[in-house]
Amino acid sequence: MTLISTKLDGSNEPIKCIKCKKRKPFNLSHLCRRCNAMNSQIVDSGNKNIDDFIKKTQFSTKLKFLIWVPYENFTNVKHIGKGGFSEIYKATWEKQIYKRNQKIFKTEMTEVVLKVLNDSQNVDTNNYFH
Repeated sequence: MTLISTKLDGSNEPIKCIKCKKRKPFNLSHLCRRCNAMNSQIVDSGNKNIDDFIKKTQFSTKLKFLIWVPYENFTNVKHIGKGGFSEIYKATWEKQIYKRNQKIFKTEMTEVVLKVLNDSQNVDTNNYFH
């Protein structure tokens, strides 16, 4: 695939990602790799505030970012504690690693900690996440 790397007006100024305006685009939709990945990821927690928070975090980070992992991808879920605002669980995440063609390349089992926020259906991301 060939990309146009300069503007059509003849200037030598490089074309930037149309979404973040920072990185060089890598595909014909003129999105950089991070924005393209974010654009294609489905986030559906059932809570618009949480979905928006995840998308915003993915877009604004410079390094690794949050992803939405469906509950079905966790096994061996065990309750390990309870606090004033949440309950804590330990689980195994069946993490699927993808190659460029988006077919599963390998599955990796990773131990994770899950936090369930009390009253999470009415969560205000400004109060819970900083």
